[in-house]
Amino acid sequence: VTPGLYFKPYACCTATHYAADAALALRAEHHLRAEDIAAVRVVFPPAGDTPLTVTDPATGLEGRFSVEYVLAAALVDGALGLSLFDERAAREDLRSFGRLVSRAYDADAPRASTDPQTRFSTVEVRLHDGRQLSRRVQGLSRARDLAAKYADTTAQQPDALRAVPALVGRMHSRDDLLQLTALFSLVHA
Repeated sequence: VTPGLYFKPYACCTATHYAADAALALRAEHHLRAEDIAAVRVVFPPAGDTPLTVTDPATGLEGRFSVEYVLAAALVDGALGLSLFDERAAREDLRSFGRLVSRAYDADAPRASTDPQTRFSTVEVRLHDGRQLSRRVQGLSRARDLAAKYADTTAQQPDALRAVPALVGRMHSRDDLLQLTALFSLVHA
């Protein structure tokens, strides 16, 4: 009941989400272009990047656990769609940009734990013109547009699955549930 359902906004490790939100905000606020960026530093609380074991992913699946890849996608594309994190080869442009990213730790912060108050990321961007930009995000964001998230998630699935949100919204009977089950069986066909 409390805190209720939580839908992740991005299809990558939650430990990257704070940095992703910070990078997306900086990109939007300052109209950043990849070619303007000289370096990126992401600051974690101690142990805040423990699950982020990959720095240069070979596949999108590995990219889920790479803050370097996630930040590259956020700053280059301005989006973190599901297709970035599938079994295909990681995008070379994002891998290359990810090499501009370094990690650091705030020694004065409490060690990251399951308590959300101990989790944050600060993204610092140095531009070629010498400017330094910084954004700290503490607290997880939630997926804002569940319809868009569903559409992104099912983009490579049978077209019939597009009917699921409307069906769930009007579901009142056993027949509706059977129809929903039949639609989901298309995924495994």
